[in-house]
Amino acid sequence: MIPMLGIQSQFKRQPEGDGERHFSEQILDDLTHEALQHADRLAMIGLYVHPDNAPAIRFYKRSGFTDFDKTWTDPDTGVKYPSMLLDLCQFAPNAQ
Repeated sequence: MIPMLGIQSQFKRQPEGDGERHFSEQILDDLTHEALQHADRLAMIGLYVHPDNAPAIRFYKRSGFTDFDKTWTDPDTGVKYPSMLLDLCQFAPNAQ
């Protein structure tokens, strides 16, 4: 489960240029690589995302995350955060 992921505004959609992978993509690549090192665990990455953060939701969906039926409600604000899952089996054929 990813507890928190964010990119400061000045680094969003950076670096620029043809063929350059954005920092958000590089971070997700690193998280995926780390998760794949734990073959003894379920081959999934999960996260909760703010329902109003449309750019993040689009990024996660482009990256292969799918909607999951669990939610988390912030006790201070009452905001209900939907969850998303990434099946790591698509990255490692031998993952469980």
